[in-house]
Formats: sequence, C-alpha cells, structure tokens
Amino acid sequence: MSAFAVRSILGRTIPVLFITTIIAQTTLHASTLIPVPARRDHVFDDARNTLYITTSAGSVERYDLTTNSLLTPFSVASTSFNGIDVSLDGQFIYVADATQGATQGVFRKFNTETGERTNLFYNRAGAEGEAWDTFQHSGIRSLEFT
Repeated sequence: MSAFAVRSILGRTIPVLFITTIIAQTTLHASTLIPVPARRDHVFDDARNTLYITTSAGSVERYDLTTNSLLTPFSVASTSFNGIDVSLDGQFIYVADATQGATQGVFRKFNTETGERTNLFYNRAGAEGEAWDTFQHSGIRSLEFT
C-alpha cells in the first residue's frame, strides 16, 4: 500500500511518498485424515456437505463435513468400486463398478437420502473391460469404461 503525505521543509510544502509494506498473514488450518482404506475416487455433495469416497472393497464411504464423522456406508458385497459422481440435482450418486460378467458390466446408482441402489447394466463390446469412471455435466450423463 502506498500513500502520499504532505511535509513542510524550510517553509516549502512538498509531497512525500511513503511506502508501507503489509505482511500477509497465513492461517494454518488443521488437516483431517479420513480413515478410509483402499479408497479409489471421491466426490463432494455440497447440498448435503458430504464427501462420498469409493473403495476397492465395494463401499461408498460417506463423510459428513458438518460433524466431521463417517456415516453408514452404502455397500455392495463381493465387488470393487472405481469412479463416482453426484447427479446435478444431488439426489443420486453414480458409481463405476469394477466387476464384470462374461457379457455385461454394471454401474451402481444410489439414492443419496435412502441409500437405495439401482443396478445399471450395460453390454460389453469385444474385449471391453470394467467400468472406470462416471461424470455429470449440464444434464449429460457419461458412464465410461475400458
């Protein structure tokens, strides 16, 4: 920040430039380690202030940032999850499931309020592998797999 001051020297008034330095203060915030082993991906739901974290153990861990605590996870037995995204209206999360059948793969859709699950099956083409990611943008849903 700079400022002008007027000073009288030997009867003459002259402007003098004073330069002041403002030292920015840095505030350090404590980090929080969220104890979720085997995590794969995450997405933040700002409507619920909740972080959803997928794991290779087939669960979607839910971390409430208001209470700084883990909530009951959404789980599917005998599977492994990859990517995740929350719907634009915040009502659902879409999860890329790594398990695959001989001809089909699956994405999981969970209701964010109830945890109710809907399986979204797709037919695999050729040597196509497991589902890896999902995302929402401007009303367009993309479910990606390799």
